[in-house]
Amino acid sequence: MKKIALILGASEGLGYACAEALIKNNVYVCLVSRSQEKLDSAVEKLNEICADHAMSFKGDLSDSNLIRNAINRVSSKWGSVNILINSNGGPKAGKVSNLSDQDWIDSFNCFALPVFRAIREVLPGMKKQKWGRIITI
Repeated sequence: MKKIALILGASEGLGYACAEALIKNNVYVCLVSRSQEKLDSAVEKLNEICADHAMSFKGDLSDSNLIRNAINRVSSKWGSVNILINSNGGPKAGKVSNLSDQDWIDSFNCFALPVFRAIREVLPGMKKQKWGRIITI
């Protein structure tokens, strides 16, 4: 079975490290991030490891349609996503006692809600294939 991964927050750091490890194991990867420049650089490096195994999708995870659009693009090129890696950060730095309710709401909307959306989008395909992996960092 062809393995295809969608990695949120993947242009650098842990997300990129996951993409690199997957590529080395012949997995096709789609990196999602806000920075086209970082995405282009990451995809270029990954495709040097294994040609035509990496692509990118630029966008902000706060956009409720982003994940569905990324999955549609991946599916049309390679097939159904069967590995999802959520590596999209966390709340702003600071002491809990200094964070306002709005800080927590903003963090939830930016970091937790996209995880739920992504899982909701990939789960039907994983169930149909009777195989899938979801990792949240």
